[in-house]
Amino acid sequence: MVVEIREKLVFQEFDSKKMGFYLVDRSLESPQEKTTTVNIPYAHGVADFSMITGERIFEQRTLSYQFIIYGLPYNFDRKFLEDECRQKLMVPGYGKIKDTHNPGYFWWGKCEEVNCDDDEGYRKCTIDIKFSVYPFLAADDAYFDDRWDTFDFH
Repeated sequence: MVVEIREKLVFQEFDSKKMGFYLVDRSLESPQEKTTTVNIPYAHGVADFSMITGERIFEQRTLSYQFIIYGLPYNFDRKFLEDECRQKLMVPGYGKIKDTHNPGYFWWGKCEEVNCDDDEGYRKCTIDIKFSVYPFLAADDAYFDDRWDTFDFH
């Protein structure tokens, strides 16, 4: 019995579902806020200029995934799969990271790390992927759809 793959990750040429990966874990760190404070002599506390533009500014965040693929022989297939993952993920520059967990949205980032771990006893390969992404999700559609009332009198 084969379990259907329901969740996937797409980045550049990498598609976890097409490669047969099962998503085991997904984690997203909260971004650190950028702060700019000045300690002024002969004044109480500090002057905080972090929100001088009227908004809170954040650092990049780390997005991590863990995938497993089962039933591959060790001698060739798993080593080939590791190389293929690294070639597709460790490309230069930033790109869209599409995750089925957030339909209609994407993360903007780059892959920082790909680690593979073979388990010959269970004939499985575990792949850990880390991305450095902008602090917020971006929408696929750049417009606002104000469809609050779909009733038509005609």
